[in-house]
Amino acid sequence: MYTASYIGSVETLAHKGTSVVCQAVRRVIGNSGTEPDLQPCTLEVSDQGLRMVDRRKRNVSL
Repeated sequence: MYTASYIGSVETLAHKGTSVVCQAVRRVIGNSGTEPDLQPCTLEVSDQGLRMVDRRKRNVSL
């Protein structure tokens, strides 16, 4: 389990690669024009995948 800050999401054409991640981060941060709102969350990693849990509320997945 990891503590993280959720800043948003965008759809991408490819599913892996450093350039894909860099472009997606630029789009998320660039969308607002100001400092992004950080939402506290917990990132859970398991053999079934990744799960983001909103820490502001109990038992709510992002």
